[in-house]
Amino acid sequence: VYTEVIFPLPGETLNSFLSGIDSVLDMENVFDKFQVNQLSRYNNAEIASPEQTEEFKVEWKKINGFTRHYYGDNSKDIVAVATTEISKEKVFEGLFYAKSFIIPLYFYGITRSLTDNLLSLHGIKRSQFFKDLYKSLKQEPWFKAFKEEQQAHYFSAIQGKIQFGQTLTSDPLDFFPEYSIAHQFYLSSPIFNKLEELYPKNKQSIAFCKNSLWMNRAEEIY
Repeated sequence: VYTEVIFPLPGETLNSFLSGIDSVLDMENVFDKFQVNQLSRYNNAEIASPEQTEEFKVEWKKINGFTRHYYGDNSKDIVAVATTEISKEKVFEGLFYAKSFIIPLYFYGITRSLTDNLLSLHGIKRSQFFKDLYKSLKQEPWFKAFKEEQQAHYFSAIQGKIQFGQTLTSDPLDFFPEYSIAHQFYLSSPIFNKLEELYPKNKQSIAFCKNSLWMNRAEEIY
């Protein structure tokens, strides 16, 4: 089961967006896949009209390469980077939390087993797990450096200085979006050490996460 969310919508704040993410995480039967798409301007959309752009103070920016992982190196998209309710900095914060934190860690499976076990065994909501983890990670130099790197890339892209997307392979034309970059980052980061520090009684679940389908070694913990 799959769903998508568009951000930032007119009238939305960072807090309302994050509350929506919490609601998705805390569904009894959570989605298998989840995607966040930045609000794009299409000619046939009401929000693209001059009247609504003015009413909601939507700041549109043309980003080169925003969807090139789908449509190739010459793709161009016009997306909302701010509205009357939310600044460019807060838009980035929402996008980073969803696309570079929640999606790779839960929906790509890195912490899914641990998160679901903490809910079923101890009643810790998924949303609370990720709030606590995010608060803790923000104190870690390696995580802060990664976030700053992603922020610099995002703002350079919306300013038209670079194409959006980063490489993971030796092919300089092989570009990937945020969630793929973040997924690879976490797999090579000390995040499992941090999880053991936060949840010392759940080391087996953490070991399963670490050695599961992404590394094909889950059976080694049994």
